[in-house]
Amino acid sequence: MRVTEIFMTPELAAQMLSKNERNRPIRKTTVQAYAADMAAGRWEQTHQAIAVDAHGKLLDGQHRLSAVIVAQWSGTMLLATYGKSEETMQLPVDRGVRRTAFDVLQRSRPQVEIASRLLAYTIYYTRSSGNTPLYVIENVLQMHETKIDRIHKICTANKRIIGAATTLAALLLTAYAERSEEESEQSLEQYRLFFEQRYDGMWPHVQAFNGYLITGNGASARIGGRSSQVDIFLRVYLAFDITRKNCKVCRISNYDGVKQEIHKRAMAFIGPCLE
Repeated sequence: MRVTEIFMTPELAAQMLSKNERNRPIRKTTVQAYAADMAAGRWEQTHQAIAVDAHGKLLDGQHRLSAVIVAQWSGTMLLATYGKSEETMQLPVDRGVRRTAFDVLQRSRPQVEIASRLLAYTIYYTRSSGNTPLYVIENVLQMHETKIDRIHKICTANKRIIGAATTLAALLLTAYAERSEEESEQSLEQYRLFFEQRYDGMWPHVQAFNGYLITGNGASARIGGRSSQVDIFLRVYLAFDITRKNCKVCRISNYDGVKQEIHKRAMAFIGPCLE
């Protein structure tokens, strides 16, 4: 990254905004607040720079640049030029306006959440899926977007655990990783039966998992904590795995063994996305 000081004008701001392709939607109230500060002489240069990539595309600063035009303000600003794609996906934030992963990647919330949970629970083992590198999430979405969208469309409504991102991330892995197209279809059909609560045709293991949730044995998983989410991820992975369809008990007898198996299949499924 290279940082230089430039003299910003409304004309230059408009020129830079013309290359604003993958930023979050403009928040008018934020622009108005910045413009008011500029017009009143309260705007001061800070360490936070306007950011562009090596081709001049705007990465960060659209609210400040928009305010420059509204206020017809001129003055010095810092300009940061990034060269690596990994750097450009984890940039600073406009004076307290929170930049979410959905803002940066310009993807739907369900897509990003499913991909980030898959990575967090199988590769990075982070306490928060928000710590997963964004360029890796983007790589996963580029490779498996169709599969993710298909799984999400099965859920016509978010029924707590049933339609949650953790559940769908586990289903994505167990249905597709190292499985034939026919095997994947069978796992997805089981999830459809489970989601619609149609018991005829459910695998014994899916019925056992369903009972685990209904009877209250899975109550701790409803709390939403890190450990409970991992537990749900593992149970969904096992329940909808075609090789375990005849298991009649929803039980994890060997956590370490299951986690090792999940990591191995995840590396086969999304390993290239880490590069």
